[in-house]
Amino acid sequence: MNRSIKLNGAVFVSDDSPGIQEVFWSKNGEKIDIQGSGGRLSGVTIDDPSLTIRNVSQEDAGKYLLTAINAVGPNDSAVISIDDEIRPLQKQEENKLFKTADVVGNIAFAKLNNYLAMKFPQEKLSNLKCLLLDNGYKKVEIHIQKDFKSFGGSQIQEIVKIVAAMLDCEHEEILVVDARPSGSVILILSVKEKYAWKFTALNEEDYLNSATADVMESLSEIPTPGTEKQEQGNQCLLKLMSSPKLLNSLTLTGVDCCSHISCVTSDRVWVSGRYNLVLTDTTGVPLYRVEDSYSCYFGGNGVHTVNSESELIYIDRNYKINKLLKNMKTTITFIDRTYFSWVPGCVYSSPFTGDLLVGGHHEFIMTGKVSRYNQRGQLTQTMQYDNKGLQLYEKPRYITENNNGDVVVSDSDAVVVTQRGGRHRFSYTGHPTGSGLRPNGICTDALSHILVCDGRTDKVQMLNRDGHFLSHLLIRPSGIFSPWSLSYDVNTHRLWVGSEDNNTVVIYRYITRKGSLTGKSISGSE
Repeated sequence: MNRSIKLNGAVFVSDDSPGIQEVFWSKNGEKIDIQGSGGRLSGVTIDDPSLTIRNVSQEDAGKYLLTAINAVGPNDSAVISIDDEIRPLQKQEENKLFKTADVVGNIAFAKLNNYLAMKFPQEKLSNLKCLLLDNGYKKVEIHIQKDFKSFGGSQIQEIVKIVAAMLDCEHEEILVVDARPSGSVILILSVKEKYAWKFTALNEEDYLNSATADVMESLSEIPTPGTEKQEQGNQCLLKLMSSPKLLNSLTLTGVDCCSHISCVTSDRVWVSGRYNLVLTDTTGVPLYRVEDSYSCYFGGNGVHTVNSESELIYIDRNYKINKLLKNMKTTITFIDRTYFSWVPGCVYSSPFTGDLLVGGHHEFIMTGKVSRYNQRGQLTQTMQYDNKGLQLYEKPRYITENNNGDVVVSDSDAVVVTQRGGRHRFSYTGHPTGSGLRPNGICTDALSHILVCDGRTDKVQMLNRDGHFLSHLLIRPSGIFSPWSLSYDVNTHRLWVGSEDNNTVVIYRYITRKGSLTGKSISGSE
């Protein structure tokens, strides 16, 4: 089988950024030697970093990564996987928007250009290609990589409207040909030929256009069956109390302070201090201790999280990200440290997607990034720059996610919020504007509020989902001079608050059911 694969790469730098010094590809974590390949591998220049593999064989299966280096440091593309099953090539048209690889194993369609992937919601609409010409229409196949168990007409019509906006045509001019739900959904539309060419003609300038970006990002807002009702249900059933109610105060054993809290159940939490990471209950007695956590060098950082299986995920002393399985006996390396100039500082497991969000910073340069990994530990997204090429983060310290998919980060002097696709929404720098902020622990609640501990004022601030200041929810909570860490228990609607100065944790309620005359628990007695 004499076939070639071209892994297309593109490197974007802003006008005032240092020039690119080197580009190279890695396979399974090892740098590829182009010169030593005997001519089978070619390409990879600064002007065109694409890699061509000739005479493809099963040995070429693996995970490929493009790295570009300038004076600021290295930056990586998303991972491109070539599976070990090489299939016959399907006929397809050249598409400048979706950089195509001729044969990519089980990847059915074109891979997204990495820069576009920062804006384009991969989990909703990751691949697109033109198929056939039929009576003046081209059939366009859209692969929606989401578990739509009851994918129906309303979701289809939303996608049709978005595609119509992308093509600048009326949605009546797009015909729905077929939809095949399974583990994901393949939606086939017929688009008039005079519009369909736009799919293959779009280039970098087009998708950098803010209107196109807005249309693409809006696809991530399409509610999937179940999530829309759940969010609406929360808004209908819950409300803010007139003032927070103190439920409990704990003095923990085994930690010197409470730098970060991760809820496991309504009465069990993981708490890290400067040197220790312990599992405790509402008595404050340690139930389990993690011996290889490296929280002391982070000071106050969100170095652990709990996934939907109640498993602990944490950063260890070697900057690896480990997973402690539910049996509390087995620890595995979930994400190894690959690039030693980048230091992970905070983690968060998304209850919505199962993805792991990792905030990190460069060891020698004041710059940071957020990386998204899937449940297999594969890198799927990197968020480092806004749409103007400016860096989003300096040193991410805490990270969480809001109900709409926004990624919320406590950075050096701001709360930085991006949409799920990576587009910058806003940066909150304190109230009133210009007063400054020293953000520490951060969380979101069932009503999509953003709560953040401000080390400058020793208060817990409440923002709405769009970054507008609402109130000082807590001002030096009971027994805590400097609130430092937060964790919101979505099941009981309790807020756990940890202290910077001592080993005190306090539990508050500030959300209750509508119509309730007391602050009693939604799920049981206090």
